Amino acid sequence: MMRRVTTRLALVLGGLVVALLLAEGVLRLFAPGSVYSYPGQLYREHPTRYYEMVPGFHGTMSQADYSFEFRLNELGYRERGLDALPEGPRVWLLGDSLVFGQGVDAERVMSVQLETALANDGGPATVVNGGVGGYGTVNTVAQLRDHVDAVAPDLVIVTLNLSNDIEDNLLAPEMIVRGGYLGRARAGGTAPSAADVWLRAHLRSYQVVRRVLEGARGPVEVHQEDQIFQVPMPPPDEAPHFVELARGGPVNERIQSMLDATDHALGELAAEATTRGLPIGVVIMPGSFNFRPAELQQVARHARVPDGQVDSTRIVDRARALVEGHGLPMLDLCPIFSAAPDPGALTFRYDTHYSAEGHRLAAESMAPWVGQLLARHD
Repeated sequence: MMRRVTTRLALVLGGLVVALLLAEGVLRLFAPGSVYSYPGQLYREHPTRYYEMVPGFHGTMSQADYSFEFRLNELGYRERGLDALPEGPRVWLLGDSLVFGQGVDAERVMSVQLETALANDGGPATVVNGGVGGYGTVNTVAQLRDHVDAVAPDLVIVTLNLSNDIEDNLLAPEMIVRGGYLGRARAGGTAPSAADVWLRAHLRSYQVVRRVLEGARGPVEVHQEDQIFQVPMPPPDEAPHFVELARGGPVNERIQSMLDATDHALGELAAEATTRGLPIGVVIMPGSFNFRPAELQQVARHARVPDGQVDSTRIVDRARALVEGHGLPMLDLCPIFSAAPDPGALTFRYDTHYSAEGHRLAAESMAPWVGQLLARHD
């Protein structure tokens, strides 16, 4: 009798495992974009920046579009060791995974291509990659204070990624590290387990199950020409933050809190520039919905926002107003990306991170402006 029960239980468990594997395979085949493979122990907690990438780390990240190897230096940046940096003018480029170069080989990341563009433009300078995945302006302020003496830049360029930095500036205190993986505390401050964080990052089927259990809508799959990627959706009574930012009129309390956090962080950057006598400029980096606006309309419809109520230029206008309010030098790359002959080539297919072509366009567009800032403060 016991053997029969055990056999049946094994058959049931085996069937469940097979069903889950089949579901995972189907989801990865038809909706692969949101499954990343991150190496374990990449992140650790930090007292002022909430988290950081572990200095000296070496690993590989992969996704449906790419697989790339990376090494971090003694400060935790995808950069040469500080002792290997040449003498001469030095630019420190700060930002999130766009600057880090998610999906892009080391020799084609934005900082390297900017350094090349500056040399070709007659104003050679070393450009230090200070990008950290997930960082917003709030993290960047602390990062600047922690490492400015070690990097010793003549100019700091802070990127404001319109895809998520405004939201990340509000959510920064909620980010936690479990088992070397980066996660976000749930509503009410409950921290997820290391297993939960790992499963969310690696298993598409687990993502779907968690969203059902938590009562959130599943991600909307956006199709625009040959681009296919997924946008996580908030609870049914909310729209994604960039959709709300693109609507006209007053924003809701949640969005206003994001704008306030961003405004405060920019004010802190302006204060650091004044106190240290260090020039700090801000580059507005467009999200894919800024240069492929049909994507914004598609996500807005899924969020039940009527056609005609959203305009991506409103996101840019809000960001520009925040930067201008603190008198920081600013370069807006949105018009340049919008005018690109092939906007689809600027990001990956299943991922809205910039491709190597997107990095090239950003770097070459920044170079004249960066050169002017260096010359002005020479």
